[in-house]
Amino acid sequence: MISIYHDYIIQGESKLYPVNREGVVIRNNLKNMSFKVINPIFLLENDE
Repeated sequence: MISIYHDYIIQGESKLYPVNREGVVIRNNLKNMSFKVINPIFLLENDE
């Protein structure tokens, strides 16, 4: 279940531009912490 939700969030087209999403940033403002989940398809298509 988590994997399906994860794929839905980080994959797909951007809401701002007609390109694939690079990933998503998760932030916790209370602990001043953040991390980014990278879309593997974006990495493969852009040779990164």
